Amino acid sequence: MSDIRLEHLNIPARDPLGLAQWYAQTFGLKAEKHVARGAGVLIAFQQGEPVNRSADLHMGFACRHSKR
Repeated sequence: MSDIRLEHLNIPARDPLGLAQWYAQTFGLKAEKHVARGAGVLIAFQQGEPVNRSADLHMGFACRHSKR
């Protein structure tokens, strides 16, 4: 059985730097310019208009914390 993982997302945004900062602060990631990254997560934002999409299109992320 294959282990398929999402490698990264590249999302158009009106404010790529601000959106990367928001994702970093909200989800505990690190922001580097227009990119938010963490363990197993890379989300890049590029200058552009938001995707013209249907109301049903979405992306789901799960945050899991392990107890050590």
